[in-house]
Amino acid sequence: MECRISIRRYRRSFVTPLRTARGDWSFREGFIVQADDGRRCHYGEVAPLPEFGTESLAEAEAFLREIGKHPGLKVPPELPCCGFGLSAAIHGAVFPEACELPPVAGLLPAGPALIEAAEAKRQSGTGVFKWKVGVLTPQEEQGLFRELLGRLSPDVRLRLDANASLSPAELDSWLSCLQDYRSRIEFFEQPLPVGMEPVMARAAAASGVPIALDESLNGLQAERWLHPGAWAGPLVIKAPLMGDILRLRERLRPVAQQVVFSSVFETAVGCANVLGLARGLSPLKYAFGFDTQNAFDDSLGFPGPVAGSAASVVPPDIAQIWKQLRPLT
Repeated sequence: MECRISIRRYRRSFVTPLRTARGDWSFREGFIVQADDGRRCHYGEVAPLPEFGTESLAEAEAFLREIGKHPGLKVPPELPCCGFGLSAAIHGAVFPEACELPPVAGLLPAGPALIEAAEAKRQSGTGVFKWKVGVLTPQEEQGLFRELLGRLSPDVRLRLDANASLSPAELDSWLSCLQDYRSRIEFFEQPLPVGMEPVMARAAAASGVPIALDESLNGLQAERWLHPGAWAGPLVIKAPLMGDILRLRERLRPVAQQVVFSSVFETAVGCANVLGLARGLSPLKYAFGFDTQNAFDDSLGFPGPVAGSAASVVPPDIAQIWKQLRPLT
């Protein structure tokens, strides 16, 4: 049965601009898709990030306008965010009525603010932290890194995320720094740019520090790294950027033990879509990188704990979120 497709747009401002190696990020924009099959409505999220190889907001909007008029249109592969959101809505890929959230890694701010933030999150039971590096010089950040681990208990583990911003020399500097802390490093996320995967693979093997792919898994070149055995380390999956949700589930099943689901600062709709996807892959090894809801001061986020241990929660009222948004006119 063909669904009636409706589209609404959102724009969310960060409480504090997010500092990354790519610069400051002040707001998040995207679209919520509603698919009405005549019996009930399902929802999906289209959240473009062109810097990660997806379509632009304008390209997504143009296609969504067309599919609103012609629901049978096929989504082209160069519009992966549209593919994800539309397929999630059409197939009803959502978080169930009540379920246990997976463990979530705590997200730490770049720069010196990480020390206070880590201590606060540790009080809530967080055992894994993710820290954005590549914002300051390696020497400055390595000093903060040593101070951080000196303050945290030995059982806490850390993920470093450079957003593909380092040079090979800077990566060597970091790996040398990490040698005395290898048992406390879960992985180093995409230190080098896309195309330098062989360099990262050799660095991981030589240093003993696991290196995860992130940016390499987005765009049309991603497929090669999702084959079993293609990459030895973790695979950071930003599902809303990776196309049709049913096809993505099948692609991820053979490598599920390497999968680390990571947020793209989506609303509760996209979060529910990803959690629904993840349930088809469980059990998963790594805590989710979904400590993002406190980044916004609005009612579009997922309720409940954002970091720490798994917890049972009631899913968000997506229909109520839908009512808050303005139609795409």
